[in-house]
Amino acid sequence: MINWNLRSLLMEDSFKIVMGVDYWLQLIFGQLCSFGF
Repeated sequence: MINWNLRSLLMEDSFKIVMGVDYWLQLIFGQLCSFGF
């Protein structure tokens, strides 16, 4: 049970990290596109 909780926590954290990176990439590319690059 403890192992499963730890695993789900790790999955959730990695998912948050991936979503955060995706968000920042979209933000940066959006800025570049608005600047004309």
